[in-house]
Amino acid sequence: LPLTVLAGLLLVNVMVLSEVAENIVNAEPMVRVDLWFTKTLFQARGTGLSTFFYGITWLGSLPATIGFALLGSVLLLRQHKRRNVFILWSLIGGVAIFVQVGKRTFVRERPLQVAYYPETGYSFPSGHSATAMI
Repeated sequence: LPLTVLAGLLLVNVMVLSEVAENIVNAEPMVRVDLWFTKTLFQARGTGLSTFFYGITWLGSLPATIGFALLGSVLLLRQHKRRNVFILWSLIGGVAIFVQVGKRTFVRERPLQVAYYPETGYSFPSGHSATAMI
């Protein structure tokens, strides 16, 4: 029974927090700041800088993330740290779920008019930023 009550309270807290976060992200002042920041970065963009950051962005892509995770897993297994391998893959899975749920919750369109390369899906929360935190 205590675990059921705790799970129910956790669910209520998550629902309230997601509502508050959605209101903040979609608030008019936040949208204005976001559009101003996007416009400022677009005006300062150059080919060399864009190519550099495109390369940096690739490091957070799915193939790179899985490759780094596999490399890390091999290194951890060589040190006999199987528990850490499980934790690593659990984190990656949890982050992937969190990002997908967040994208479907916040529904923040990408600013396609300033895109360096075509991208589909919603822009927030950033999977690259979330992956970087692992």
